Amino acid sequence: MARSPDGTTLAGGRTLAAGDGEGTIQLWDVALPTLDAAASAICQAVGRDLDAAERRRYLGSDVRSEPACVR
Repeated sequence: MARSPDGTTLAGGRTLAAGDGEGTIQLWDVALPTLDAAASAICQAVGRDLDAAERRRYLGSDVRSEPACVR
């Protein structure tokens, strides 16, 4: 468990919690997605397949060269 110096952010395991001075707290799941989950989310967001340069940039240099988006 780690806390920011100003006490507004707390992180532990897979969850990040941040609060403001008005009592609002937001929680985020900060676990990294699997390669397939990341590709699916990116493809859904852009509405098309990724080109080779985009696959390397967003999914890593060791990603396969076949289409990232499943139709």
